[in-house]
This record gives sequence, C-alpha cells and structure tokens, in this order.
Amino acid sequence: MSDHRRFLKSSTTSYEVGEYIPKQIQLFQNQVSIDLSWIYESRQGSVLFFLSGGCEACDINPIKKTIDNYPEFNYAIFYEGPTRADEEYFIEKKVRYYYCDLAKIEKELFIKVTPFQLVVNKVGQVVTAGVCNHEEHIKNLLLPLVRVLTSNNL
Repeated sequence: MSDHRRFLKSSTTSYEVGEYIPKQIQLFQNQVSIDLSWIYESRQGSVLFFLSGGCEACDINPIKKTIDNYPEFNYAIFYEGPTRADEEYFIEKKVRYYYCDLAKIEKELFIKVTPFQLVVNKVGQVVTAGVCNHEEHIKNLLLPLVRVLTSNNL
C-alpha cells in the first residue's frame, strides 16, 4: 500500500474550527519552515487547499473556478506530488503554491485527508474546514467569507 493511501485510510475529516493557523510551518522533514504570516495580513480572508497527486478526487478545476469567481481572497495550495502543469495559472493569479509532505504538515495543521480546504478569516482563525472534492463543497465552505465580503460591499 502506498504512503498516500495509508494517509487517507487512517484519516478523519473533522477539524477544530476556531484554531489559528500557525505563522510558520515546515513543509518537509529537516527543512526550514516557511512563513505563513501573510494569512494574518489578508484584507478579506484566505483559502487554503490541500491536494495530492495520487488522489483521484483532487480536481484542480473547481479550485480554479473559485479563484476566478472570488479574486478578493488570498489563496494557497499545498500539494504533494510531482510538478503540475497548472503552475503558470497559479503564478498569474498570485496564488501561493507549496510543494509539501502531507504527512509532515498533518502534524502542524491537522489535515488528515485530501482534497481538503481551510477557510481562514483575516485574523488567521479557521472559520470553516472540510473535504472539497467538487465546486459545491468549496462554495459551501467559502460562505462565511463571501457573506462578510458582501456585507462590506453594501
């Protein structure tokens, strides 16, 4: 059994909403931590996606639609796997793209399944979290940020 499948088999999709995202995390064992303080400087909130190259449910297209529909939010993708052809799109949209070892970041961010989404308010607190394997899931999880965005624009 591959490491990825073992990661998914032992997983649960519950997540402790209300937790704060750490300002630094280590993407791979024995490497320097990366800075996530940009999440705390967001004007409208941030959306973090966790994907794996070995995951059949990890479809990038609903994520691209979300980024196109809600450009006001900050986005990051944490990806375990080989280099993706979509990287140019994410660079153009100013999406932070991190290659990572999902088993390593599980210990810091408590992500236990892919595809997974964390929605974070502008002070770095997780407001919703869950599996995001299609557009409807992503949109439902994004609703708290969309409501705040809509009320601010009224």
